[in-house]
Amino acid sequence: MTRSFILILNLLLWQAITKHHTMEILSTCCQSVNIDEPCRSLCESTILKSNNQTQFCPEIEKCMELINKNRHWQGRSCCNNAVMKRCSDGCQISSSTKMLSEYCRKSDEFALYSCIDTLERKSKCCSYAKTHDCMQVCQQMMFNKTIDVNSLEEELHLNCKNNNGDVVNCVYDNVNIVTTHQQKFKACCGFAHDKSCLEACKTILNGDELTENKIELLENECGSVNLNVEIWKCFLANESKNSNNNNNVMTVGDLAKLNCCIEKAQSQRCRKICINVYTYADMNSLDIFYKECLTNFTEISLSQCIEEIESPVELGCDGLTFCNNFNHRPRELFRSCNKFSDIAAKNEYSQWTKKSSLKLFGEDILINHSESCLSLLQTFACTLHLKPSTKSLHYNQICHEDCLEIISTCNHNIEIKICSNLPKNIPCIHLKDFSHSIHDDYDENEIKMPCKEHQCNATTEICEIDRVNNKYYCSKGACQIGQGSSLLVPSNTFVRIPSKMEAGCFQICKCQDGNLIKCTNLNCVKYSSCTIGNQTISHGSSIEIECNTCGCFAGEITCTRKKCRLISDVQTSFMSLPCNCPPHFTPICGKNGKTYPSSCIAKCNGLNDNDFTFGACENIDPCSRNNIKCKGNLKCFPNRQVCLSSPKNICLQHKCMKYELDIIEPSFDHKICSNSETVCGVNGVTYKNECDCIKDFSMVDYYGNCKAVGLIDSKETCSGIKCQKLPENCVGNTIPTGACCPVCGGLIKIVYSRKQVDREIYTIKNDITIKSIVESLQKLVKIPTCYLAGYLSIESDLVIIVYTIIKNPTVTQIEVCRDEAIKITNLINTKSHHFTVNLGLSSFIVANYIEPTISSSSLMLSHSTTFLVVFCIIFTQHFRY
Repeated sequence: MTRSFILILNLLLWQAITKHHTMEILSTCCQSVNIDEPCRSLCESTILKSNNQTQFCPEIEKCMELINKNRHWQGRSCCNNAVMKRCSDGCQISSSTKMLSEYCRKSDEFALYSCIDTLERKSKCCSYAKTHDCMQVCQQMMFNKTIDVNSLEEELHLNCKNNNGDVVNCVYDNVNIVTTHQQKFKACCGFAHDKSCLEACKTILNGDELTENKIELLENECGSVNLNVEIWKCFLANESKNSNNNNNVMTVGDLAKLNCCIEKAQSQRCRKICINVYTYADMNSLDIFYKECLTNFTEISLSQCIEEIESPVELGCDGLTFCNNFNHRPRELFRSCNKFSDIAAKNEYSQWTKKSSLKLFGEDILINHSESCLSLLQTFACTLHLKPSTKSLHYNQICHEDCLEIISTCNHNIEIKICSNLPKNIPCIHLKDFSHSIHDDYDENEIKMPCKEHQCNATTEICEIDRVNNKYYCSKGACQIGQGSSLLVPSNTFVRIPSKMEAGCFQICKCQDGNLIKCTNLNCVKYSSCTIGNQTISHGSSIEIECNTCGCFAGEITCTRKKCRLISDVQTSFMSLPCNCPPHFTPICGKNGKTYPSSCIAKCNGLNDNDFTFGACENIDPCSRNNIKCKGNLKCFPNRQVCLSSPKNICLQHKCMKYELDIIEPSFDHKICSNSETVCGVNGVTYKNECDCIKDFSMVDYYGNCKAVGLIDSKETCSGIKCQKLPENCVGNTIPTGACCPVCGGLIKIVYSRKQVDREIYTIKNDITIKSIVESLQKLVKIPTCYLAGYLSIESDLVIIVYTIIKNPTVTQIEVCRDEAIKITNLINTKSHHFTVNLGLSSFIVANYIEPTISSSSLMLSHSTTFLVVFCIIFTQHFRY
């Protein structure tokens, strides 16, 4: 009885102190404690009425113990950042981030987990301290908000000297200290391997700055500069931070390739060697890395990732002399088709013939000089250096049978086990495809690739295509992704780079005028698998469920919302629109800036009643509707955009500026588009004219105002709509989701993680829009006449169309744009650096290229051609005999 009485007194006292908030917490406690229903009811009754029946429910004490026991957890101070009530209450009784996850989802509680992550990183810093004094000053600098951290900097160095160098470096990474280069470098002395090096370091670094002369003096006592030695690693890391205006960005090494190491390596050994090579430029490990990892077919994802950074795949090959059989191939993919590779292939071939031997997959084999062997070896040498790639997965190794042919043709006596390591069930390059030249009527002006013909400054500029004027230009202010990286990203781009040597840990930086700035750590994301029914899907993978594609990203499933026909569906009642919505066209404007054909489709895509307004977005003036007041002499102008984030996030539809966007943006050449007539875009938006439609990264569906949902279950519901005639040379077409008319181009459907987009926009405080996504994708297309259109479909995926802007295109001009679409699809599915480094594109999970369907007219032409060929063969054979 006494125990219960004390418990009640404690409970009443706790209520008196923080009555309202505690009632909420204890209510959660009553729900979470493992007790039966009567006791749970009594528990809640006690909270609300101070009922003395708690003696019959001693389990309430568990709640009290939980609250009191966990009050020292540092994450408790972040609980006020929680959004959801359940999460806020659960946070108050949690003792760890793991326990918190029972109440809060990371994807819904960015502010809370960001706060906790910051606290945990700061605590980890202080845990490195090996003395009490160092620990104390570290905690003061990290957690005491009333203290000027700069005033404690000298005390930090004094108390955390010698073997506490990790603490000093960690503090500098997490606290905004205005410091001198010399102070940072001095902390590195703690990494000295012996006493003489330590004393020399302290003495030499007593001046104002680290000069070349001082480095030479240090080498006398600490050994030559060696990036495998801790003290020199420290100097390099601090130097890289000083050369950048942001204290938190990791710039050492090649960060794009480092991400390949972390995310793609299969074995721990290759992962470790790879990290050494691309973090510290460890040349001693490079040869081992090549032999054990890059040529090991179990590490093919790793080697492909690195090769794509060094030599991205591009369409077309021309202008070669030694490898002339590879010319005139605008639709083939190559990694290194240029005159330098042509010369390198010739030199390698000459070495083989001079020595009468070559190295084939690590083995030296003797070769004969027969004509067939030499011809085969020439093709092989060109293949090694030009690196033609398969359209699927972009592999560039030769096929198993070609390896066998080289051995059987050039050396009959060697065992064929050399070829046994070549995988047999993956795409590969057939040497016979390049054993002859192409003599078709080929017009070099038919397909132009100006960035292949013109080079920009390799360290500060990127070659980009000006599609409006059909020429190239060198984009200045590009940023290297790490000091040792050859990969550049355009200025004003947000990038995602590793924040630590762990998969799923990134920081976001902005490239501006050649520097990575404003870097912020994202919370680490665990690459958990997903479960649907009894199926498990690994992170980054996808499965088909009936007619829908489902992708897994960090334990969260995202599926398209296509309505699948079931056997039991009655023909008259089935609609192929999402959620079986009726085909009524009553447009509404979503909070995300997208015009949906109806409120039913909007709700099916996750919008609530308060997330949309009736009417098409293009007919709503965001400035007057929201009564926007701009500062100073700026005026409000509409800036309509569709955001990829969840509907709960605001997607700004205006800009405050001096001049309207149309005045400052370039106009299109009227040879490629018309300004005369209203059009409906494939995205369901009505535009004043075709040029406005193209400028908004859409393409014309039909002329006139938008007035229909689109095609349903192969039956036209677009009554009264007249589609444009497709180009004469277009064989096969596709109807984009929600559109009425077929298009002649390559169509990609992309499943993306909306939760990942939410995480990213929370960090950068900026929108990720359809326009920015399509702009980034268009930079990957190097053929000026290939344009991109993109939109968020009514089935919740992204639709991208790559098409030719030429009015009367040739077959090749149409097909190369489809090839560009296939290339982008494979870059997404192989998780290329184009998509892992670019922040906006990093949320893509899986892409599907939609094969064009052959129209009846195309089939008639095909059948006529086939009949003519058969007739000619029969006619020829008749007269031969």
